[in-house]
Amino acid sequence: MKDVFTKLKHGIFLGIGFSFGLLVSYTFAVTVSTLNTFTSGNTVSSSQINTNFSNLKTAIESVPDWIISGNDTYYSKGNVMVGRTDTPSSSPKLAVNGNISSSILGTYCGKSATTYKGGEVGGYTGAKSICETTCGDTNAHMCVGYEIIMSLQQGINVDSSVWVSEFHRNDKTETPPIHDCRGWTLSVSNEGGFVHTAPPGYTATEYETCDNSYSIACCL
Repeated sequence: MKDVFTKLKHGIFLGIGFSFGLLVSYTFAVTVSTLNTFTSGNTVSSSQINTNFSNLKTAIESVPDWIISGNDTYYSKGNVMVGRTDTPSSSPKLAVNGNISSSILGTYCGKSATTYKGGEVGGYTGAKSICETTCGDTNAHMCVGYEIIMSLQQGINVDSSVWVSEFHRNDKTETPPIHDCRGWTLSVSNEGGFVHTAPPGYTATEYETCDNSYSIACCL
């Protein structure tokens, strides 16, 4: 009778132990499945990764004063500064310390390896395509005079003997007339364009007839 009681007692304890083990395992599984911070050795499921990315996205979108609307982002208060911690006295809406990569505004990034007569450029779009290859960026384009000056202000040396777009000179007495070789479509001696002629470190431009060959000044 004693042996029977002893076996029964052992069975009860084993049952309790087994049940406790199941409970611990279940609790552990639940804890892992709700983790938001992962450490070495954790097994992470795709749903956990998706949940964490979703939480991150929500956190970013909830930053005060930033408004997400479709694919657009708006900052509704104050000014935005990039690469600087001071407060500009003029309080511009956007202040950037450094270069801005833009398809319409930039600084000198090099000259084309090939020289071109005015009509060999292929128009303004042809000049842009040449500069995209020259500088390896789709925002690259043919420099205008303003960008040459801005480049020099930032200590960027500009090569000499390069075509620069200036559109036209408002001087009807100028011979030949200067208007970017008719938008870089003509290679004739009675039309002109501007060429940056200064050694590195300062700027000077002079007109040249479109039958001359020069590299193209590219900005990014």
